[in-house]
Amino acid sequence: MKEGDYLKRLSSCLMKHYGSGMEIHLYTGCKEVEGIHFGGQDCVLMEENFMTGEEFPQELEKTLLILTEEESMDTEEGPYLWKYQSIPDMVERIQKTAGRSEGKVLSRGKKDPIIYGIYSLGAPHMQLPFAKTIGGILGETKKVLLLDLQENSGLEAREDGLGLEDLLAMVSAGTYSQKRIKESIGHMENWDYVSPVTNSECICESTLELYRGVWKLLADEMGYEIVLCNLGSRFQGFFRMFQEMEKCFFLEKSGYTSKREGSFYKELGNYKDKILVLSVDLDEGEDSMNEQWMRREVQEQVRQLLN
Repeated sequence: MKEGDYLKRLSSCLMKHYGSGMEIHLYTGCKEVEGIHFGGQDCVLMEENFMTGEEFPQELEKTLLILTEEESMDTEEGPYLWKYQSIPDMVERIQKTAGRSEGKVLSRGKKDPIIYGIYSLGAPHMQLPFAKTIGGILGETKKVLLLDLQENSGLEAREDGLGLEDLLAMVSAGTYSQKRIKESIGHMENWDYVSPVTNSECICESTLELYRGVWKLLADEMGYEIVLCNLGSRFQGFFRMFQEMEKCFFLEKSGYTSKREGSFYKELGNYKDKILVLSVDLDEGEDSMNEQWMRREVQEQVRQLLN
């Protein structure tokens, strides 16, 4: 078999059977990888004659597997992977190297996180400042994660694009990468957040089952005890999500009345007891001023509601 043909056939086979959970970049010559930044991949496979040992970038130390024709060289501790073993066995080794686990992502038997919701009809622009406020309070004693499901909320996405889309794809495929999970999380002073979507259309196109899978996965892998869901677009299972919540903070503009709220409560049905109404006198200044106002005026009220 010509040099590079094996990798082409292996890549084709992996994409055919495992493509929903993998992204593969194939290079068949040294010149093709010149200028490639190594270190962001979950796993790198190379044939033995692809590079000399001295040319291996240091970043590949933990992610490199070298394809060998000698079965005896394939050990769990070493970097060699016997190229003629079965595809399922090969995939299992690749996943271990990549820090992945196949299947059963959603049923590990660990304790589910406590879910709090944040939602508003009359004051949606105050949801993110409120989420930051409550995240700061709860983060004093618990490990807290913000899951932002409000389109264009103001929370900035990571420049490399890793975030909620990646986590939804992992849950949908039933496989995950610990490295990509960590790269999807942003950090504040005492709480974390999932980097929001770059394409907000995917929020309403996803389902409660997928979002539940995301927070269960993150709680299992990262140890989050509380997940704050900042709600926006209504997706399939939106109202059933209230059943998952400990409480949902419903921000209501003082003196504001609307038929929308009556319609909302009607759709909410039996989950009305999950709602904690918080009336706010809105500061119509800039977002940064709103956040300052929220911290100053609402913290004690929120603490009382949480007790």
